[in-house]
Amino acid sequence: TGFQWELARPLDSAVLTLVETSYEDAPSGALGAGGKETWTFAPVAPGWTKIELVYRRPWEEMAPARIAVWSVDVE
Repeated sequence: TGFQWELARPLDSAVLTLVETSYEDAPSGALGAGGKETWTFAPVAPGWTKIELVYRRPWEEMAPARIAVWSVDVE
């Protein structure tokens, strides 16, 4: 299918950093079956920021199929 999650904009590196991303295929292993993607972030310093992800095909010039936004408050 080619869809993948990616950052919609760079993180505020003064508050948060991306540690890693990982993907685990669905147990069925069927072509096109969903899986589980995990994004791990680490705090850098106290502050507030947003994590904005888009789900899209990177080669297409279309609006994302999905958008996810989280507010993060590092204390």
